[in-house]
Amino acid sequence: MLRFRYRALAADGRVVEAETMAENHATAVAHVQDSGCFPIEVERADAPAALPSAGPTLPLRGLAQMVGELAVLLEAGVPLDDALRFVDALLPSGGLLRPWLRRVAGRVHGGAGLADAMVEGVRLPSYVPGIVRAGEVGGALGSVDIQGMKGDSPSL
Repeated sequence: MLRFRYRALAADGRVVEAETMAENHATAVAHVQDSGCFPIEVERADAPAALPSAGPTLPLRGLAQMVGELAVLLEAGVPLDDALRFVDALLPSGGLLRPWLRRVAGRVHGGAGLADAMVEGVRLPSYVPGIVRAGEVGGALGSVDIQGMKGDSPSL
């Protein structure tokens, strides 16, 4: 039996991080699903951990679009946890944005503010979380001005 570490979305919207024993990856995924959760990430627990670094650079246009979609949902009254899940569903499966947003969502669900959750593990110009933080402090996260985030540069 092998030990697998997983992150999953519980039926009540919580992000669950735990471990399970299974014969292989497919069986580990089945165990997570059988527990009533939707697997987000399942990997061998003995796999080498990624080395800490300044992190990747996120694509500016994609980040601006993602924050814009998030702002629209929040302005419409969608709770932050739900809005993060909806935006995640809209992102393409390849690239850096989707895994980053999932980590952000997990941190937010764990109690971090959105701006603080955004800066962990990636390189962002200070104005990006600053714009979001201003919306958080003002109680108007849905009306954050993302126009300043849009630029001609393909990455931050």
